[in-house]
Amino acid sequence: GPFSQFNHFGYYLAVTAAVFAGLYLTERTARLRATALAGLAVQSLLLVWNDTTGSLLALTFVLVLAPLFFRRGEGGARAALFAPAGVLACMWLVSLLATPRVLGSVGGIFSGFGTVLADLAGRELPAGVSAGSAGSGRWKLWQQAWSFFLERPLLGWGPDNLALRYAMEVSAPGSRPHNEYLQVLATMGLPGAALYLGQLAGLAACLWRRAGALPGAVKAAALAAATYAVSALFGNSMPYTYSFFALLLGLAAGGMQLAEEARP
Repeated sequence: GPFSQFNHFGYYLAVTAAVFAGLYLTERTARLRATALAGLAVQSLLLVWNDTTGSLLALTFVLVLAPLFFRRGEGGARAALFAPAGVLACMWLVSLLATPRVLGSVGGIFSGFGTVLADLAGRELPAGVSAGSAGSGRWKLWQQAWSFFLERPLLGWGPDNLALRYAMEVSAPGSRPHNEYLQVLATMGLPGAALYLGQLAGLAACLWRRAGALPGAVKAAALAAATYAVSALFGNSMPYTYSFFALLLGLAAGGMQLAEEARP
């Protein structure tokens, strides 16, 4: 298959789980809502077992906040809006009870965050603990990517050239920063990163303002795109993963435009 690494498959699982959640929150037929909820349960369980921490955290974050987006323009609060987050929590619980490995992964998340915070605060770490190893080596990659940006803040190192720059480092644990936004910043410089983030922020603001008038499919696409955008804080942009994000952004933006044109 196209996924050469299990984390890349995790991005796909997170995005499809978010699509199922969006369909559940927008469908009006009980049968379709039940099907969407079942799909969410299966994809969430697979995501937990796949052990892709960044994508799992992203899906959790987005589903917890999803009710704020889906209730805009409708008024009141519906308990059903919290069902997707409840399903994900149940899949977490089932996995924790089924295998000790998942419990170890959860413990590793909190341990990694604690190590990073201690390093930022300048506190001495326990013997045998290295800040660079936090997040499976991501903290060191992020620090290096930031230093690469400072070396060429205006033009960056060029698209997909960071592998060459990482190769110059004696102790580089990888060839990409495992953070899409740091990757854009280091490869395209501050102007390129500002344009990229500005476009994403502008689309998000438009979708938020028009949420009450958007069709269900557009809301589902926006929810899935948000999941990818959050997971991109911990992952790489690969041709076969970013294509999902681009497709979802196009569906959300195009659907919003069509809905606007159809208004009387």
